[in-house]
Amino acid sequence: MKSYQKISKILSICLSGILITHTIVGSEKDHWPIDLFTYISLFSMIFMLDFLFYEVNEKNNYCIRHSSFCTFPITRYRVLSLEIVNYFKRWEIFLFLTIILFYITSISLLNNSNLFTTILILCLYSLQTIFLISCLFFAKSIISEKSFDESLRTVVLSLVIVTNLLTLSWEKYIIPDFMFSISPFSNGFLSFLINENRFILTCLLASITILIMTLVVKSRFKTWLH
Repeated sequence: MKSYQKISKILSICLSGILITHTIVGSEKDHWPIDLFTYISLFSMIFMLDFLFYEVNEKNNYCIRHSSFCTFPITRYRVLSLEIVNYFKRWEIFLFLTIILFYITSISLLNNSNLFTTILILCLYSLQTIFLISCLFFAKSIISEKSFDESLRTVVLSLVIVTNLLTLSWEKYIIPDFMFSISPFSNGFLSFLINENRFILTCLLASITILIMTLVVKSRFKTWLH
């Protein structure tokens, strides 16, 4: 096992341990839904950084990592979907995501949410995480191999910085509050807890993002065929 793989697993165990301890000991003090949104934004940034760490360090192991995809006939879209599935199959990601869902369940039930609402929140958060990782893989597919590391760092770190700035300022200013709550990359899928209209805007933004990325990736894949 390489050093970066050890670090990833150790960090996952540590973060999961901290979160489960907070869930058991301190979640009763969390303010609903403000603290939930803040934590979810933090989780999103962790996933973004993990994706960057995973992709940059796994690039040297690219052929081995993709050997399981070599079942013909296969398309680039199939490879892209398998990459996303492969990412979520890592046990450290599964562990961290499971603990996050446990925390969300705990804080939701503690704040008098019924079982249906709690299940809905869990499903929407899971969908949001899949959306985030899928968008990152779509963005990665567009990047040229010549400047892969630098371009990927720029894209992911820019998203992390914007998310962090919104997280720090959303309770202080109107515009960051609005952007923070509708961002499909951080909290937008749960924005119905604040305002139903914001949730509709999030769905619209997510749909537009998927459409644009699909068109760009499709165009990019076509150029690679020539």
